[in-house]
Amino acid sequence: MNKICTAKREDKEEILSLYKTFLYGPADWNEYYPNEDTIEFDLSRNALFVMKNDEG
Repeated sequence: MNKICTAKREDKEEILSLYKTFLYGPADWNEYYPNEDTIEFDLSRNALFVMKNDEG
């Protein structure tokens, strides 16, 4: 079963990798944004969420 939860610091690399798959797409992201600082800022505010399955 999938669940949505607040992201943790250990999720950061996987989130960054996911962000990079969307570079230069409709969101107009580039190699500078979003970056690790963006993720850290969102984590500090508990404003970043992930969807996890039973395996995590």
